[in-house]
Amino acid sequence: MVWAKEPPKCEVCYSAGIDAKKGTEIDHLEETQVNRYFLVQEMAFFLEENGFKVVQFLPAYAKTTVINEDTWHILAIAEKSKE
Repeated sequence: MVWAKEPPKCEVCYSAGIDAKKGTEIDHLEETQVNRYFLVQEMAFFLEENGFKVVQFLPAYAKTTVINEDTWHILAIAEKSKE
């Protein structure tokens, strides 16, 4: 797969406090990560290029089976092709 421009990425910022006793912060961490994410079409392409047949894509960690523009985690179910 060749990209005409940069692959899709997003910036994710994390902030966490660790406390030894309730209400007393002893350490604090902040981190920003730039994550490359994959579209369903890309995942299907990579699976098929590597000898797998896509069975289904589902939203992971969700009670729905509908993937939409707000779906962040996607589970791919695939089986090895019989070729």
